[in-house]
Amino acid sequence: MKNKIYSLKGLIALSLPVRVEGKEKRIYFEGGSLQGNFLRGGTFASDDEEIQKQVEQSAYFKKGIIFLKQTVDKAMDEGEKPADGNEKPAGAGANTGKSFPGVTNAQKAKEILIAEFGVKEDDLDGPNEVIVSAAKKAGAGFPDWAAFNV
Repeated sequence: MKNKIYSLKGLIALSLPVRVEGKEKRIYFEGGSLQGNFLRGGTFASDDEEIQKQVEQSAYFKKGIIFLKQTVDKAMDEGEKPADGNEKPAGAGANTGKSFPGVTNAQKAKEILIAEFGVKEDDLDGPNEVIVSAAKKAGAGFPDWAAFNV
């Protein structure tokens, strides 16, 4: 199974409607930031082939606003390199004592860090990097959250 990580060019965030199994669903590109003259586009990750197909058939993808940043084989062993040549699979750099698959955004990650690890809410205020740092310090892993896997 392939987990594809998409990124935005020129946008910090985006809500994209997709149709899966006949139902409209929204996917969210999150985690982008603007620092001085540097814009880091938001990201979205999915291992659902139907959602991947919808993203890749969207006008945003065809225009280059959404692009494929990384493909990770989820069945890959820890020591293997992914196809894009990175040393570790997405998220492998974190010291993850406890993993929470299915968490795909900052709000869910915050809730788990507060409830499971006793992290203070005030310590999680700020951009996604603050939450990711707190998660790594606490030993929490969020393998399906794109911001955690950058």
